[in-house]
Amino acid sequence: MRRRALLGAALGAGLCGRGLATPAPEAGLREMGPIPGLPRSALWSWRSPRQPEAHHRIQLAWPEGPPPSAGWPLVFLLDGPATFPLAVEALRQPAGGRPGPAVLAGLGYPEEPPRDPGGRNRDYTPPAADAPHGFGGAELFLDVLRHEIQPAIARRHPVDAGRLAMLGHSYGGLCVLYAFFSRPDWLWAGVAASPSIWWNQGTLLRTAEPFLAAPPPGTRHRRLFLCAGSEEEPPLDRPGLTPERRARLAQNRMVSRAQEMTGRLAALGEEAPDLAFRVFEGETHGSVVAPATREGMRFLLG
Repeated sequence: MRRRALLGAALGAGLCGRGLATPAPEAGLREMGPIPGLPRSALWSWRSPRQPEAHHRIQLAWPEGPPPSAGWPLVFLLDGPATFPLAVEALRQPAGGRPGPAVLAGLGYPEEPPRDPGGRNRDYTPPAADAPHGFGGAELFLDVLRHEIQPAIARRHPVDAGRLAMLGHSYGGLCVLYAFFSRPDWLWAGVAASPSIWWNQGTLLRTAEPFLAAPPPGTRHRRLFLCAGSEEEPPLDRPGLTPERRARLAQNRMVSRAQEMTGRLAALGEEAPDLAFRVFEGETHGSVVAPATREGMRFLLG
């Protein structure tokens, strides 16, 4: 019942303009009470006045007991309806060896009106002059996380600004990589599961190139975990693959692209971040979310 209650709650964030110097007023925040069946939790609705068409929700969960002197780590979980309950379960399991405590913020979009059906396409894809209509809004999305959502969370729960992490899958994994490369002074660690590096003919690579050519100071103190499921890139000669499926697999190259990105980062040598890469055997693009989230939380907070 608890898993069903968690999966049923909607999540979110909001959008704001680039270069905002101070947190936006909380006029866009509506606190909707605790998440049913989950102690130490809250559900927020967030509407940013800077982008009225965006409607986001946030699921929050925080640890029991007093925080450390620097505050708790804060983990943003993209596609929160899927990843938030898995992350909560990983952190609150009774068995030993679980990840350390953290504040979790699951981000998503409401299922009831007013909906935001194109929200993840808009928010999780990098800006590009040739981006399709309704895509390419990650710059604004990350700004609102940094300048609106994070300060609002910090006013209620002490968080360590130096241990800000993000976990995402598919377009969400693409957004994690974009944040890692474009905001080295903000995002400490990331988990990019099945990242859609292929999107828009590899727009992400244009952001990565300056980073890879000259890693920003402190890169070796950051962390990044890339992963994918083996069934996301099966052999192209496998019987039963339709021509359309074979062409899509050849274009996306989910496993190979993630592995290549890991290799390029590892080639930075002493300046490379703390890296991990894993292929989850037998997992598809959809089924890999669960093991990637569990393993990702251990990587971030273990």
